[in-house]
Amino acid sequence: PTPPSALLHPEFGGPTSMLTAERQRVNTESKYRETELQRKQLQFFLDSLNSYNTQATLVTGFAFTAFSADALHELPYKGAPVRSLLFACLSAAAMGSAVSTVVISNYLMIRVERLAMNRSTSTALAALRQRMGTVQCCYMFSLAALIGAASTLLFAMCDITDEDLACERVGASVLGVFAACVLVASTVVWRMRGQFDRYRDACGGLHHRSYLIDTPAGTPAEGDECAAVEHSVASIGE
Repeated sequence: PTPPSALLHPEFGGPTSMLTAERQRVNTESKYRETELQRKQLQFFLDSLNSYNTQATLVTGFAFTAFSADALHELPYKGAPVRSLLFACLSAAAMGSAVSTVVISNYLMIRVERLAMNRSTSTALAALRQRMGTVQCCYMFSLAALIGAASTLLFAMCDITDEDLACERVGASVLGVFAACVLVASTVVWRMRGQFDRYRDACGGLHHRSYLIDTPAGTPAEGDECAAVEHSVASIGE
């Protein structure tokens, strides 16, 4: 008969083999979860590229209308050559940068998906993150150029020779509205970014409680920062 001490040997399925199998199972699940997380991140960035692509297409359509025959014919090339030239250049810059955004985003999506299939998801994700800023810069520049073209068009159509002050005031008012809208949107985005950064830091182990709202009894414990943030966000939503 086999002695009891021999049953502990890995060949007999003792505790050592059980621990090894458990360790392998945990490692396999960890790698699977990491791969799934990378796939979700890659899909998130691909969806963002697709969103930039769609929005840049709309900017291209808006900028293309500036090069219609009627619009180019009505520009006061003799009365306001500088303003007319500035409007045409800004419109061309908006359309060119928007088209560049579409081309770069499409090419990037194709190459990243191919890289993910041929190599690995982590490599494709790293390559996509490295070049995501290029698409964002091209898109933001197209928006800025489009706003500049719309603003200069108002001033370009004013009759400088007759000192049309009413037209100048209307152009300045519209430009002020543009600036106010951009300022409000930038402020909202900046505040939202700060709030989400604090939520992330709290769930990551940092202690930032100054932004949390006052909660009644029964709230999460003081040491549970992430739970407190979740409770705070849920209370704001209600």
